[in-house]
Amino acid sequence: MKDISTEQALKQAMERLLAGRADRTDGRLTIANLAREAGVSRATAYRCSDIVEAFRCEVKARNGRKPGTAAHRSKITALGAELDSLRASARKERRAHETTINAMAQRIQALTLLTAEQERQIADLHEALFQSGVVTPLRARKSD
Repeated sequence: MKDISTEQALKQAMERLLAGRADRTDGRLTIANLAREAGVSRATAYRCSDIVEAFRCEVKARNGRKPGTAAHRSKITALGAELDSLRASARKERRAHETTINAMAQRIQALTLLTAEQERQIADLHEALFQSGVVTPLRARKSD
């Protein structure tokens, strides 16, 4: 014997799915979604065979009445191809950016090492100057 609340849940779920107002699913008109929408297992849904059959009949009738279904599918296919192309382009661009970033990081590292070496040489020259005790004054520039 079927539970009245299960039948009622399936009927309400069927109404929501057919109206395009799914609460718990992606809205596709499938038995699995009908069960999920009703909050029951598929096995439980199949026990209410009259509701499942009514749902199938309505889905079949709707598919036959939708002249734009093929157009929608081709549009979805085209959009999917465009999305794939954009993703590939984004991956290629990201790789190019990563290559540029790596090259810049290497240059920064080389410049950092060069700067450290120059600072060491300046410090050595200062130390040598300090040790020698000889300082050569610079001539002052004449004002124009």
